[in-house]
Amino acid sequence: EKVTGNASLKNQVVLFPRYTPNPASLCQGGTAKLSEHNYLCGETLRETDLGYGIPTRAIFFKNKIYLGISTDQVNALPNGFTQTGNIIVGDPYSPSTGTVEVESWWED
Repeated sequence: EKVTGNASLKNQVVLFPRYTPNPASLCQGGTAKLSEHNYLCGETLRETDLGYGIPTRAIFFKNKIYLGISTDQVNALPNGFTQTGNIIVGDPYSPSTGTVEVESWWED
């Protein structure tokens, strides 16, 4: 497995485009992934399978992630990601936000 582009950083999340060769036939294309990690300790927050091809560096623009991929073969992408030609556009990782609920109040 190889990181195929520079890391990208946004909202305390580091993104790495990765490529895994096809173990059955090294002459055929492998798979692309985008992994998103906590910027402090490297904990994996999300790993997205982008299908066949080699991904480029992730770029952020108007709250979307843009990556190039070495093939224009349409890949089955997860929810939040689309492909047009050899460009993949997706939603960045967003941590779930909890809400604070006051259960009781005591005042002297």
